[in-house]
Amino acid sequence: MAEADDSNRFRATFPHRLHCLLSNAAQLGVEDILSWHSSGDKFIIHRRKEFVEKILPNIFKQSMFSSFRRQINAYGFEKELANAFPTPTLVYSHKYFQRDNPSACRQLKRRRPNKALSKALQKTSSGPVAFEALIQNKLQLGFNNLEQSFPQ
Repeated sequence: MAEADDSNRFRATFPHRLHCLLSNAAQLGVEDILSWHSSGDKFIIHRRKEFVEKILPNIFKQSMFSSFRRQINAYGFEKELANAFPTPTLVYSHKYFQRDNPSACRQLKRRRPNKALSKALQKTSSGPVAFEALIQNKLQLGFNNLEQSFPQ
């Protein structure tokens, strides 16, 4: 008997699960907690507390909003100003995250962390001043290398 070919198996990524949740919010009875914006190109978290308590642990296997926000940021979503909504409302968008085009979620790629920056942060225990000096030094080295590439 041949083994199953896992190469064609679909793995629901974070954006796919989020899209599915938003698309089924009414059937799940959570559209008062989160929903698609009427434009279909952004989503709204209406009630953050209920979102954290009811949705995060059941859909995303997380219990902290900061973990959800880290995922949102890792996939390049942008937080928008929600002036037209009550203050606790959060609005996020991404050009490939659209209500009427679920297959566009395939275009969303998780950003990889900057390993050099992470190592620099670990080595910098002296606080923000030392970190700022480290960044300035790295920028200066980059500019020096750039100047060497273009002799006058």
